[in-house]
This record gives sequence, C-alpha cells and structure tokens, in this order.
Amino acid sequence: MSWNYYVGDPCYVIDSKRWDEFCDKLFSHSNYNNNAPCDIKWEVDGVEYTIETWDSPGGDGLWRFNKGECGVDAGLLAIVPRECCEEEYGGILFNDLPTLETDKYNHWVEINGERDLDSDWRDNDEY
Repeated sequence: MSWNYYVGDPCYVIDSKRWDEFCDKLFSHSNYNNNAPCDIKWEVDGVEYTIETWDSPGGDGLWRFNKGECGVDAGLLAIVPRECCEEEYGGILFNDLPTLETDKYNHWVEINGERDLDSDWRDNDEY
C-alpha cells in the first residue's frame, strides 16, 4: 500500500533509539499539556520534518474510525511523515496530509473531520 503519513501513537513508529530525544522535544514544547498540538521538528537523514503531536484523551487505549484504528500506548496521537517512521504499526495510513484534533476535556478524537467511533477505554454510559 502506498502512503505518506501515519496517524497514531508515535511511540510505535519513531526509532526506539531516538524515543528519549522525541520525548525531550515534546516535554519542552510550549503547547505541551495545553490541549493543543505540539509541532515537533524531527530530522531524518539531514532533512527536517514536522510531527504534529496531540494528547490522547484518556491516555492509553484504542480509537476507532471508519478507516481504521489507532492504538495508543504513550498517551499520544500524531501525524508522522513516512520518512520519520521506523516501521508502520498501530495506526491509520494516508496518502494526503490528514487533519488531527483531540479534546482531552470532552474525550474525542477527530481525523479528517470524522469523530472517533465507540472506543475501548471509555464507558459509553458515562459520556
């Protein structure tokens, strides 16, 4: 399958040897933990890319969409350019740059204007 962008938890696709570096950039970002995206500048083979990173509402779990599922293990969701992916796992693949938005207060995720379907981590009777 041809793809250019991965949407899912970046911990599944960022080189494990560089994961600490990614977290350092995230934790020092001015938008970290503000219900807003963190645009992480990420260099691969001398080229700089942007990884748009959001908190996953409720932390770890599974977000389902008509196009597929995004597993979450690091409490994050991101749009990751293919060149930044060590492998493809646990997310949804796109040819064109997708949009991503999360709301940690109202517990939803939206990809390309589609809100998440029922998710494993939450009790639908509560929401």
